[in-house]
Amino acid sequence: MGFLDKKFSFGLCLLVFCVGALSKFDVTLIARVPLGEVLAFGAIPMLLNKGRFGKISNRLAPVFWVLLIWTVGIILSDVFNEFYFLRFIRAFMKPLFCAFWMLFFIGVILRDFRALIFYPLGLVLANVQNYLAPRAFSAEYIQAGGYEAVAYGVTPVVTSLCLAFAVLMYRKGRLWGVVAFLANATVLLAIGAPRSAAALMILNAGIIFYIWWTRSTGRRSFHLTKGRLFTLGALGVIGGLSIYYAYIYAAGAGLLGEAQYAKLVVQQNTIFGSSPLGLVLGGRTYVFAAILAIIDQPLLGYGSWTGWTMSDYYFEAVSMVGTNAADLQRLADSGGGGMAGHSVLFQGWLENGILCAIAICVIAYWIVREFLLMIQRDNRITPWVVVLTTSFAWSFLFSPFGVGTRMAIGLFLAFHVIRFHEQTTEEPRRRV
Repeated sequence: MGFLDKKFSFGLCLLVFCVGALSKFDVTLIARVPLGEVLAFGAIPMLLNKGRFGKISNRLAPVFWVLLIWTVGIILSDVFNEFYFLRFIRAFMKPLFCAFWMLFFIGVILRDFRALIFYPLGLVLANVQNYLAPRAFSAEYIQAGGYEAVAYGVTPVVTSLCLAFAVLMYRKGRLWGVVAFLANATVLLAIGAPRSAAALMILNAGIIFYIWWTRSTGRRSFHLTKGRLFTLGALGVIGGLSIYYAYIYAAGAGLLGEAQYAKLVVQQNTIFGSSPLGLVLGGRTYVFAAILAIIDQPLLGYGSWTGWTMSDYYFEAVSMVGTNAADLQRLADSGGGGMAGHSVLFQGWLENGILCAIAICVIAYWIVREFLLMIQRDNRITPWVVVLTTSFAWSFLFSPFGVGTRMAIGLFLAFHVIRFHEQTTEEPRRRV
């Protein structure tokens, strides 16, 4: 960008790198807050100083209205249920921190969008630190060894390394992104990482390959027509089913190790058998439990952070789908309980009511829209955007709201406000 001198550009890149590098070194301020967030939010006044907001004010207002609806949903659900101040504050931090992340990324993009590339590079250092010196949340899992250590320790390191490679090599050729994500999936399967992580990497490789294919004629951009959207959707369905059947075959034959074989056997023991729905319900009974709870109380929810205490709905879900009988017995013997949730959408709806669900769905729509607009134009951070989109899509249905979720929401809200796709089109120097 011509309006930036080289010294400030270096400082901006260093700031974004440090925000990413400190994303796994957390402190407890009512909730878990990484130092990267503290640094990012503290830099907002500097980044937005003398900012040009005239052109984006008309798009900024609707975003704040949606975040306000989310906040009102939290307030109403807690007022009409049993109010716990700390739980309320932790829930309130979700829309608040999403707004802060949005302002941070708006400031970065308005100054020089190219600095965004340094965030995924910083993640490599963050995940290495998380593995060697784990903090609070991940320490217990990594120290336990086995599957948990792989999922929370090794997998993030491998994934961040492959993502950094994909981002750095993307301008030289888009197929390097395909190679990086396929290599990532292969390594994850070999080390016994979570199946969803490997599946998402294969999906990411497919998306990057589609982008390369659409630009194989040398065009700088393409228009995603209804026909191409249908093709992309069809390829996604075919790809998803292919991944599913490949996993069923490999895990059932013992090619992925004893742990994956045992997990498959347990999760196939449902009323839906070995179908994709059966596998989902077997592995995400918590989500089904949340749906059952929402049906009983859809408007105001049950109050912030109550999903972790709703073992009755978990037991009901287990009973209905006929899965995880061993887990149910173990929980009953130990006096423990299950939970309902494990989904950004359904846990948010369960806890904070329908207003929260509406706000999250609107945000999800914006994320999908910005993703589709961006892949039509393409630029150097496309691999990172693809990873964030597929990860958010998985979390939207099957994983709880976390630090990465609020960062991703903030970034895509910034894209939405600034119309990022209209400002950035870059071609690789050469094609592979």
